[in-house]
Amino acid sequence: MDSSARGLFLIFSIFGFLQIGSCYQCYSCAGAPFEMPTIPNMPSEIKTISSACADPIRTNELQSAKVECNDGMSTCSKIEIKIGDVEVVMRGCLPPQTCTVFKDCTTCTGNLCNSSSGVYPSLLFISVISLIIAKLNL
Repeated sequence: MDSSARGLFLIFSIFGFLQIGSCYQCYSCAGAPFEMPTIPNMPSEIKTISSACADPIRTNELQSAKVECNDGMSTCSKIEIKIGDVEVVMRGCLPPQTCTVFKDCTTCTGNLCNSSSGVYPSLLFISVISLIIAKLNL
């Protein structure tokens, strides 16, 4: 494969994994292991308060908590905070700077990606990019 074909292959591979200008959904909710009528100082972006939002998340109960995250700046986020002895989980479409305020905060940019117990980059994406870089260096 000549260098121009390799370059095109690399570009198409990267664009295949990126979601440039795309619209995706995030869960927008907050919850503790038990029902709470309100959670103090809740950001206005959080739409639903439900124990279904706590870990482990019960997505089948959070259909109304899905929001579009397409402003071009925000990402799906998951924040874990302690209020007294209670562990509260907040999930939402929030600006990435939000994580500079909270100790236990993760972000991701995939459809409903903030539903997992941990938010991690795609292993497939990392593997394919590593393989491409290795092949181009040969």
